[in-house]
Amino acid sequence: CLLIVQDAGHRMAYYGFNSPGNMRVYGKFSVTNADPIILPSGMPLSDGDTFGVLYSPDDPQIHLVDFAEPDSATQYKYLQQAVLAEQAAHPDKTARQCSCLASTVFEEAGWQALGNLIFQQKAPEDSPKFNADSYQRLIRDDVFSAKIKARCWDQ
Repeated sequence: CLLIVQDAGHRMAYYGFNSPGNMRVYGKFSVTNADPIILPSGMPLSDGDTFGVLYSPDDPQIHLVDFAEPDSATQYKYLQQAVLAEQAAHPDKTARQCSCLASTVFEEAGWQALGNLIFQQKAPEDSPKFNADSYQRLIRDDVFSAKIKARCWDQ
């Protein structure tokens, strides 16, 4: 679980995990002052997010936080962020439609695809991986748009 702390003009992320044998391991890393903090996956990082950890079985102090492996609670936070972003960008849609769209993206394309919804109002130069263009490509995809129409709009 990550804790992000502002300290003397920069931010630090602190984390800890239990290795087999209940050895508690702690670590920290610096993050840029950009807000939000964007992971290599293109997803935002926030306080309380939890990810898998890869570590040496012989020495858990040798480890790496695997930002490509968020736990289910962190994936759920991404889903909630996607619903809120969809509602903000499309106030004409009902809360149920926005939730259905985000849930369908999650179920059909996985948690990482939620970035398309979260950053749908960003320009490509501000958010290269997820942005208004990637959102439109996802929503207009023939197979995906048919699923959205069947699940979310025709009810």
